[in-house]
Parts: sequence; structure tokens; C-alpha cells
Amino acid sequence: MSQRRAHKDNTDSALGSQLESLLHALIAAHDRLGEAVEAHRVAISLADSEGIRLAIDAQTEALTQIADLERARAALVGNGQPRTITELAADLPEPERSRIITLASELRTLIGELRSNQAVVRSATRSLLSHTQGLMAQVGAALSHAGTYGRAGKVQSTTPACAALDLST
Repeated sequence: MSQRRAHKDNTDSALGSQLESLLHALIAAHDRLGEAVEAHRVAISLADSEGIRLAIDAQTEALTQIADLERARAALVGNGQPRTITELAADLPEPERSRIITLASELRTLIGELRSNQAVVRSATRSLLSHTQGLMAQVGAALSHAGTYGRAGKVQSTTPACAALDLST
């Protein structure tokens, strides 16, 4: 009986160490994603196309790492039954249980903040896109010699007209 208990304790200790390590890696990856989202927001506010590209690349890299870590988490909790890390931690002895529950809570909070920040960037992107489309429609209308409206209710582009636009003043 004590041999079986010792094996369970070793198994729990190994699971606890793996969960703790995985949570630290997930928190670090989500921190990197948060930094990239903030860089994206700043780049949009500055209309910095290179900054936007770099921020999107950093977000893609962080999301790829998060996906890899999520696959590792799924394999760890496995057995075909979805269980949360908090549910797994409930079966662990102290002090591992408390550390893992605290880290899981920190990760949940971080993910909530990220979702909020990503919503801000998504809204800013939509606003910028809408503004750009409006500018393009105005330029198209100014250069349209026909001045006719298409089915979408906008001035319809025709064949390129011979026109010049002085942007120097």
C-alpha cells in the first residue's frame, strides 16, 4: 500500500512540475503576444506600415508558440476528456496545488486583458480601413469624368481619365 502511495506521489509531483512549467511558458508567450498587440496599436496610431507589419509578425510568432503550448497542455491533461488545469491541480498535493491554481488564475487574467486589447486594435484597424476607403472613394469621385453612380451607390469608376492631381501644395 505504501509503495502504491509513493508511486502516486511521484506521479503527482511529476504532473505538478510539468503543469507549473507549462503555465510559466504560457504566461511568457501571452506576455509576448500582449507586447506585440500594444506595438500594433502604437503603429496604427502612428500610421507606421512597417511597424504594423513587424507587430503582426511578432503576433503570429507568439500565437504559433501558444498553439504549440496548448497542444502540449492538451496532451498533458489528455485521456480524451477535456479537463482544465485547475481541475487537474485539485488532485495535487500542497504546495503545488496552490502554485498551479495561482498561475492558472494569472493566465486567465492575462488572456482577458489580451482579448480587450485585441478588440481595441481590431476597432482601430476597422476605423483606419474605413477612413482609407472613404479617401479612395473621394479621390475616385474627383477623378471620375462621368460622375455616374454604380449599383453600390458610389461613383462608378470608368476607364482611366487623363487627369493630374497636384499633391505638392
